[in-house]
Amino acid sequence: MSSNSIYWNPSQLLSHNKLYNFVVGNRGAGKSFGAKLLAINKWLKKRQQFVYVRRYGTELETIQNYFSDVIKEGYFEGHTFDVKNGCFLIDDEVAGYYIQLSTSSKNKSTSYPDVSLIIFDEFIIDKGTYRYLKDEVTVFLDLYETIARTRDVIVLFISNAISSINPYFVYFDIRPRPGQKFINKDEVCVQMYTNQAFIEKKKDTRFGKLIEGTKYAAYAIDNEFLRDNDNFIEKPTGKLNCWYELIYMNQRYSVWYGMETGYVYITQLKAPETVQTYSLTTEDYMPNMLLLTSKVANFKRLKEAYEYGQIRFSNLRCKSAFLEFIGYL
Repeated sequence: MSSNSIYWNPSQLLSHNKLYNFVVGNRGAGKSFGAKLLAINKWLKKRQQFVYVRRYGTELETIQNYFSDVIKEGYFEGHTFDVKNGCFLIDDEVAGYYIQLSTSSKNKSTSYPDVSLIIFDEFIIDKGTYRYLKDEVTVFLDLYETIARTRDVIVLFISNAISSINPYFVYFDIRPRPGQKFINKDEVCVQMYTNQAFIEKKKDTRFGKLIEGTKYAAYAIDNEFLRDNDNFIEKPTGKLNCWYELIYMNQRYSVWYGMETGYVYITQLKAPETVQTYSLTTEDYMPNMLLLTSKVANFKRLKEAYEYGQIRFSNLRCKSAFLEFIGYL
């Protein structure tokens, strides 16, 4: 894949020399294909293996076709590709492995000394049948430790622009801004990938013309986050009374009642020390906390405010967290 291709090439992202590398880009922009070519080249040139990760086993049901696009496009002529028993084979040798994140803990005793690249495809979930795993980032970090041990193994996280609020961006405190192409923070680099030639090509298709001007077009073609919106985002105003503090996924949120507006605000403002702290999950449960369940009176008040449209959020992160834990409860 040439550097002037309309499809994604990982070289620019990896030039930042980070351990964890995220690419979020237009649908169909060749992100997964570009990562696949990188993995194959690493094996053919350096005999370095790769691991391909998906969250659930159902996402690996078509893994037998992993190399079909490479073969169809005529890449790497003279080499054979196959998928068998959890392994990717190139010329009948093991070039890589595929792993289901949700059951990855059973791999802790497995050794991967020749792996230099991990590809986590579709790390951001859209709303639907799938959900993030409980404490998912920790689950992935455990898998990374199993594979890398004391070595520097590069990770490519790949996704379409579903939402800027996801467990990985929250964990590493990544906050994309409009127009930003790269975000560097410690050992993390995020590429917000857009290619104008690719955008114009998609807009010129019959489907591109069909969805022109829609929110879906902004997502699929222009790489705008599909599920991010400012509905119910509102800063607290007037006289406020703090009900309690919530701990969810190691993040603190405070719940305030607006005495003048009648709204209930979910914020990240520091709660008074006198209010009760609740944890939403057993993973967040610590001394001096109570575990919030659907039977607790305070939760019933919160649920009632939600059902009557009286909840407001100080930012997208609070909104995303609330929608997750309200569903969880």
